[in-house]
Amino acid sequence: MRCKTRQSLLPNGPLQPKTKTITKNTPEQQNLQQVQQDEQTNDEITNEEFIAQTILNEFPKLIPNDNEPQTVTNAPYMHRIDTGDALPVHVRDYRRPFAENEQIKKEVNEMLRKKVIEPSTSAWCSPVVMIKKHDESWRFCVDFRKLNAVTIKDKFPIGNLNEVLDKLHGCKYLSTIDLKSGFWQIPMDPRDAHKTAFIANVFQDL
Repeated sequence: MRCKTRQSLLPNGPLQPKTKTITKNTPEQQNLQQVQQDEQTNDEITNEEFIAQTILNEFPKLIPNDNEPQTVTNAPYMHRIDTGDALPVHVRDYRRPFAENEQIKKEVNEMLRKKVIEPSTSAWCSPVVMIKKHDESWRFCVDFRKLNAVTIKDKFPIGNLNEVLDKLHGCKYLSTIDLKSGFWQIPMDPRDAHKTAFIANVFQDL
């Protein structure tokens, strides 16, 4: 009796992978349902992002460009600094490490390029303070405490928080708007701009 060869023992056609039947309410079925739910959630997020991108594309001028001058609001008002009859405040520059001076020079040159500031010979003067952020970068600040001390404060009561929350009842989408360089968005009144002058003795070579 002849023995069958190896080839004759194999089924016709390529081997088919074994499949596993998942019955209802098994852990595998529950995992599959969770994956499908996650995919549906991702589709919803993608749809929301698409809507947001459509709005951004419709209003491209609202997106800041670092290569352009700083934009400001078109609201019909400017920032005032009411100091009454106070004499000009002039504070000497602070001593600081050399590394901070280099960073100040960089920041001031950038503000000049964006037309946020301009050279001044004002009698008012406040010193620069550099604050290091958590990411090791620097925040350019001006110590206006002496100026604030002679400024007449605006009285602006804060609204009732409960009333604000009541107005949000039933809202599905809550959006936030972050203004780039928000303190520069409102222009200074020309009558008070000279009071914001600052000093940093690092520009002898500029």
